[in-house]
Amino acid sequence: MLGTEGRMKIVNNFGDGYSRCFEGLAKLIADRIEAEQNGSKLNLRDYEKGEFINDLDSLLELDDSFSFEEKLVLFLAITPYIKPGYMEEVIAQALPQGGEFIGFGGVKGQQHRGILPTGETALFLLAGMNIRD
Repeated sequence: MLGTEGRMKIVNNFGDGYSRCFEGLAKLIADRIEAEQNGSKLNLRDYEKGEFINDLDSLLELDDSFSFEEKLVLFLAITPYIKPGYMEEVIAQALPQGGEFIGFGGVKGQQHRGILPTGETALFLLAGMNIRD
């Protein structure tokens, strides 16, 4: 327990899971961009196992009927509101020479200064530029 105010308990039961979720998403974005630049394949199933999905499950607290892809899209959608500027940081790390990766999608918000992921962003993460996946 972190503290108590009146009858409300403030409990930190998630630990550093937020950071691990953001690290996992950053790795997926960087790996997807790199695969597209190199013309190689990225197996999304590699991310469906291990810590990233466990951390997403703990963070989102969704029932088992949600697929990995649905959890990923939901986390992607809420990311700019949890950690503003995150998308810009990840893109800057993935493209250290600067520039844009048009396939990534995203828009600059009118009320949000950072990049807001779009459906195009979600599709890029899920399948890259391969419309068959």
